[in-house]
Amino acid sequence: MFSCFQSSYTKEKIDCPGSQLWWDMLTQIDSVRPDKYIFERPKSGIFLFCYNIVESIVFEVFIFFVIISNLISMAIAYENSISTYSNVLEWIGLICTIFFIFESLIKLMAYGVYEYFKQTWNVFDFIVVCTGIIDIGISASSLSLSIFRILQVMRMFKIMRVIR
Repeated sequence: MFSCFQSSYTKEKIDCPGSQLWWDMLTQIDSVRPDKYIFERPKSGIFLFCYNIVESIVFEVFIFFVIISNLISMAIAYENSISTYSNVLEWIGLICTIFFIFESLIKLMAYGVYEYFKQTWNVFDFIVVCTGIIDIGISASSLSLSIFRILQVMRMFKIMRVIR
């Protein structure tokens, strides 16, 4: 069945003058794959333990779940909500930030500082964690800056990396 569609598209591609460029672009996009950086496995000790945790699929799925939970908690927040509702959402955000801090620390131990910052996603995660820590500090001092929440929403792009 697919060959029928492909042959009809190929005929259409030949008949249409601008579609050759489109077809070439699609084949280039399809051939591009994201780089998978391979970290050197530590020899022993706590660094090897951290490496095994970070490289496990369970850890990645858990962090994926934390990101989704954080996004949902930010999405369901609204102005003038009851204080209990707002407090629960703030606690969920705080717990998610603590998990993100834990993720960054364990990856730093597993990969080492230099190797950790070689990967762009880790740099992005580190920036999000730092802004989360700043957000916690600002919240504790009763100032309100929601710009740091926007950076936490940017973690959604990491989810898209995992899904792809």
